[in-house]
Amino acid sequence: MTASQQPTQQQERAARALTHFHFCLGFLTVGDVSGANDYLKDVQARDGQLMYQTVCDMIAVHTRIPRLEP
Repeated sequence: MTASQQPTQQQERAARALTHFHFCLGFLTVGDVSGANDYLKDVQARDGQLMYQTVCDMIAVHTRIPRLEP
């Protein structure tokens, strides 16, 4: 892999947000809202407020519910 093929920091953050989104959606798909909330708390603690808000926004768009206000 050459330097030009390596993902940028922005691409890495986007991929990580998508991974968090899929994990959280997995909890929600089986009706485990508590598990989804716990997972989101872990995301916030590990990756910060911006990543947490990004994942919450992705969930809101996907489920067509209003965005959570910080």
